[in-house]
Amino acid sequence: MARPRYTLPMDSSRSTTAVSEFIGQPVSTWSEEWRIEPETWTLLKMSKAERDAFFNGRKDEDGKTIDRT
Repeated sequence: MARPRYTLPMDSSRSTTAVSEFIGQPVSTWSEEWRIEPETWTLLKMSKAERDAFFNGRKDEDGKTIDRT
């Protein structure tokens, strides 16, 4: 018999807003804007070569894609 999974209730006293570095204003940490902000910063930190490999995959010496089919 499966044991019931216990989840803690959400603590409503915790703040669900944070200041966006892009717009400098509070945004909900449950929003789409907040979800994509760290992803955007990660992409901005990458070099052009790293971004190209991330989006297009790497190629071997024959020009064949290594990472993606």
